[in-house]
Amino acid sequence: ICDKNPTVVSKILGEIEQFINYPDEWIRLVTLEILYKISIYRPNDLLDLLDPIKERLWDKDSSVRSLSVKILGTLINSTHLDLSEIGSDFITKLNDVEWKVKLLTSKKIVKILTENPSKIKETDALIKNVVDNFREENEEIREFAGKIFKLLGFSSIIPKEEFFELIQNLLKDNNWRVRETIIDIIGEVSSKYSSEIKDLIPQLINLLG
Repeated sequence: ICDKNPTVVSKILGEIEQFINYPDEWIRLVTLEILYKISIYRPNDLLDLLDPIKERLWDKDSSVRSLSVKILGTLINSTHLDLSEIGSDFITKLNDVEWKVKLLTSKKIVKILTENPSKIKETDALIKNVVDNFREENEEIREFAGKIFKLLGFSSIIPKEEFFELIQNLLKDNNWRVRETIIDIIGEVSSKYSSEIKDLIPQLINLLG
């Protein structure tokens, strides 16, 4: 398709909605691939299809779920929508049963935090899901969870006092992966928050001793 041509896109969108929830998985997959291409060049044209695209976050096919994440992440970055307007379903994909969907969602959120941090306003559910991913066996998922947490602090979406209160509490977590991830984050933020890090030194010495 010519995903940059407004006339062609308009004709496609007039016919394609019926296939977003089509019983055949392959049809759903191809449909979302087309919508993803459109989202890159003409994201605002997809706003009327937001609800059926969001429904595909729960598709039984992980490839369809991944495409839904990619489309919604692109719409957050490229339109007036913020994360809260997409809804909590997007954030819950951080804990999808398929690790590839988890990782893709993490990467999309890192991209949003890097390019448009004002698009993320409500953090409670996001922090909970990110901390859950600190416990993941998959190292790359833990790495991106750490990036999200760090960016939430750096962008002041989480106030500095709350950010370091979370760090202090997570250093006491029973899971070694959580503690290890937080120690890595402390190392990465130490140059910006040197005075706050000093207050953590006794706790760090106790952990590493």
